[in-house]
Amino acid sequence: GQVYKVKLPDSNITGFIGYYSGYWFGEESVPGTLTFTDGTRVLLKKNIICNNPEIAKKLIWTDPVIKFKPKYINDEVSKYDSLLFVLNSKPNCSTVDCLTDFSIVLYLIETGEDISLELEFRDGDVFIVKNYMNAFQLR
Repeated sequence: GQVYKVKLPDSNITGFIGYYSGYWFGEESVPGTLTFTDGTRVLLKKNIICNNPEIAKKLIWTDPVIKFKPKYINDEVSKYDSLLFVLNSKPNCSTVDCLTDFSIVLYLIETGEDISLELEFRDGDVFIVKNYMNAFQLR
């Protein structure tokens, strides 16, 4: 799939968000794993667990699409790179700890069905804000 970037303005600090397709583990489905890195170390790595077998069958081996959802009005998707999200709300911040306070919508399937999660990155972790049919959890 695609690698999405989160950048702090006026610094060399960039985070990379990637998603790779998952697997079945006994009775449990892991449609994929979300990873957030600064290029040198993994900041977050979460398996997305699906508790609904009917939904899970649709998700294995799909390439998801990520859409950035800014929390602050001056944060934006780059005009030059649709895979780059710029945290303009953090102008004087130049550490990896500042790669926070933003949301993404993770569309888990490429068909017309809107199987998606809204995830918020804050406080050094990622949280599910909107959960499709309450079928997913992060682990």
